[in-house]
Amino acid sequence: MRATLLSCLLLFLAVFFNPAKAQTDTTATIPIYSSLPDTAVYDLGRVTMKKKFTQAITIHAADLEKMPFTDLKEALTLYFNGVYGQQQKFAYVIDGVLNTDINAYSIYDIDEITIVQNAATVLNGALPSQVLVLVKTKRGGPNSKGIIAAGQVNQVKKYFGTNAGTPTNTANKGNTTPDLYQQYYVSAYSNTKNTKAGLSVDIQHNVFPQYWNKDVYESFKPVTSNRFKFNGYLDVKLDETNTLSINAGYVPQKDNDLYKDDVDNGITVNRVDQRTINQNLGYGNIQFKSNIADLFTNNLSAGFQRRESKANWTVTDPNALGIKSSITDSTSTVNNLIIKDDFSYQGTLDDNEDFTFNANINATYRQTEDTTRLALTRIINTVTNTNVVGGVAKQKLLAITPSVTLNYIDMISLQVGAQQIAHTNAPLYNGSRSPKILPFASLNFDVLKVFGVTDSIQLRRKIILYGSYASSMSYAEDMTGSLLEVPFYRATYSAGAVPVYREPVNPYQTYNQLQGGLTYSWFKKGLTLSYNYSNTKFNTTYFVASTTGPTVDSAKLTTANIITHRIGLNFTLPGNGKFKWTAAVNGAYMTNRGFKNNYALTQLRIFYPGKELITAGFATQVSYNKTFAGVSMMYDMNRGVYHAPTATNNGNYAVYTDMVQGLRLQNVYVGYRLQPIGFIRYLDVFINVRNLYQQLQLLEGSVPRYSPDDKKFIGGGIKLEI
Repeated sequence: MRATLLSCLLLFLAVFFNPAKAQTDTTATIPIYSSLPDTAVYDLGRVTMKKKFTQAITIHAADLEKMPFTDLKEALTLYFNGVYGQQQKFAYVIDGVLNTDINAYSIYDIDEITIVQNAATVLNGALPSQVLVLVKTKRGGPNSKGIIAAGQVNQVKKYFGTNAGTPTNTANKGNTTPDLYQQYYVSAYSNTKNTKAGLSVDIQHNVFPQYWNKDVYESFKPVTSNRFKFNGYLDVKLDETNTLSINAGYVPQKDNDLYKDDVDNGITVNRVDQRTINQNLGYGNIQFKSNIADLFTNNLSAGFQRRESKANWTVTDPNALGIKSSITDSTSTVNNLIIKDDFSYQGTLDDNEDFTFNANINATYRQTEDTTRLALTRIINTVTNTNVVGGVAKQKLLAITPSVTLNYIDMISLQVGAQQIAHTNAPLYNGSRSPKILPFASLNFDVLKVFGVTDSIQLRRKIILYGSYASSMSYAEDMTGSLLEVPFYRATYSAGAVPVYREPVNPYQTYNQLQGGLTYSWFKKGLTLSYNYSNTKFNTTYFVASTTGPTVDSAKLTTANIITHRIGLNFTLPGNGKFKWTAAVNGAYMTNRGFKNNYALTQLRIFYPGKELITAGFATQVSYNKTFAGVSMMYDMNRGVYHAPTATNNGNYAVYTDMVQGLRLQNVYVGYRLQPIGFIRYLDVFINVRNLYQQLQLLEGSVPRYSPDDKKFIGGGIKLEI
């Protein structure tokens, strides 16, 4: 038997480490294992995986609470890829549900955040260019009932060093608009024998500071955003075999931007620029879990999400480029319905129960209407007086995903399955409609057990090899509506722009991916070394610049190929003494092959065309008795920096002109837990600084105008429970 297992292991290694066949997803990360038992599983929405045999990283949300942010990507990049999350695309599965925007939740409502390193993640609505993130929300609390409150206030300024030397900065001598980032949170929970319930409210005020010179601008207010989050949950244990869970939330948000020019180069223009965006996101989910018999389980869920967005941008400028008035009205909605049923059976193949298996079938139906991508716009000026009207993108998708997982005495795990696109309303492509059968497989080994290493060594050390293959389809992309929050660029207007013609995208394009790695753990996972290799290939659009002027006259489809080598080291100090210490360091070498155009879409903007990207991240948390502190840093080299749209860099399309290396002290905090006071069970007080130090060194090009994270936060906060 062991000879057979060894032969399988050698075959697995030979296949996996063949670079010519490696095509995987770029979700390589460093495993930080959660406290849940190895017998638990990850629910990826359409597929479940045994935790012990799945390479993953899990972050405790409590480690992110002391960093000011409004988009979870800003905090996750340090652990996942070591580069700015604003330039990457993320897809989220929250408590097994596929259709909720993560930013509808407060960080205080989240328990754990996990990214799974397995090629089959692309079967769950994530594109090959996306990172799939699993989120586990908090349910209940440490006591029978309680109230938790938290608050954080930070002064925010634009980071001077990032934009030093630009014309704007020279004119205003580096002055930026001052404002405060604010977040306030309160929640109440109640636990009984058969129920868990909770409600929470979170208020966030964010600001995007701008350079400002009072001699140029008569009135200037930075971009601000106000977001209110209302969330609630109810878990009911109906009997010994059935549970019901309900989640609901509502998030209104308003963004504002206003400034008025008084004098520009000695010429009075009296230009007023004003823009507002009102967004409303609501969602509701219900899950019914049932143990039909000793070995049968069923999980039925349904969810609905709606996001509305209304934008208005008014510009009054009688002297600039002949434009007297320009008004852009944009309204968009996303309605997303998803219904899922997951049925499983667990059994054994022999009397000794050495061979066990889990048979699973998942049926997921998704229906989406999205006007965001084709929003209604209206532009009025003295030259064209044009009206451009968009349309509605509709998606219907029924996916059937059966799989079987075989396990041999917790030594080897083999999972095989296929996803059948049973129904889709995707348009015809080249005269045909071809829903695909998408196979996937995972093969994982506990190496020490395979080679018969003694139990005493197995208790101290663990080596696991991971490998996975999956085929995905373009049309399976999740169209969940997300809350938007980006600075409004004040672009220079240019008349006579040539329309952009896009090549048709094949909705049935498939991608074969292979991903794998290993982890080596000591001292019951107190120290873990990991390696991961991934290769992802996907379609993307690039822009072709006009040869007659500063415009883009076409957009074409091409194939991008990203290869990532990832290594990481995690450490947790053993024991339960007063002194506690955890640390994680990672490094990645990322290559972008076959795509060297200077006008790329978002998922490729972390790369300077034709260069390899080197990234690294470091995070540590320490505590002694009641004092706690944390530090996180990021480094990247050969990162592409693109300029905001101007009349000299091809109209409204961002262009690469710089290659930089950067070192950032992402977040630093120090705090203390006070003794219980009266009805207050605990009270944490802390001070924190985000982007205390940031160095951006130019490697190629001119001085960059834009950095993905150019704000400095200085402040502090509290958290308490009563």
